[in-house]
Amino acid sequence: MPGKQVKHIFAELFFMDKLSFNEETAFALNGKDLKDLSKRCKNLRDFTRLIASTEFFYSIPIISISKQFHVTEGAMAIRLEELGLVEY
Repeated sequence: MPGKQVKHIFAELFFMDKLSFNEETAFALNGKDLKDLSKRCKNLRDFTRLIASTEFFYSIPIISISKQFHVTEGAMAIRLEELGLVEY
């Protein structure tokens, strides 16, 4: 997964260069608050796996980034962490 391509597609899907674990991102990912997201994502890996597999962002349907690269959610989660695209 070439870093430049991952960063480009990430920015196209999520409208930003980096996603942080905060109230705005919680709403964008699941339409709920940070408390609900915290129950689902207990650590950075849980959060990056969710981002790697998400198929809706701000209720807009998207093809998940892991599907676009034809890799597992776990592999894409690791790559997103390596590239610093996610903050927990």
